[in-house]
Amino acid sequence: MTNTLVTVAGAVTAAVLGTATLSGSSASTPNNELPHWVTKPCKTEDSLNCHWNAKTQGNGVGKSFIIRKLPNTGERPLVCIFYVKKADRKFDQCWRYDGGGI
Repeated sequence: MTNTLVTVAGAVTAAVLGTATLSGSSASTPNNELPHWVTKPCKTEDSLNCHWNAKTQGNGVGKSFIIRKLPNTGERPLVCIFYVKKADRKFDQCWRYDGGGI
């Protein structure tokens, strides 16, 4: 799970920061310096800036993901969810956050 989070985190960080390379990794974010929102477990499934491990959290089923409220995106910030498993990434999405529930 940790290696998968590192791989997804590198790609997400690269996409968010615009530092993606052809290999999908980020030269500016080495694996040992992952952002806190990648390594911090979510307290609940609708938390922000954290990761949800579906195997060990909640009822033990579902999909693992990283959720991030992007900084500097205006009054209604942009929130993005990135799924950990490659097969689930087709469900990745971003939306404008109005301060209510996720």
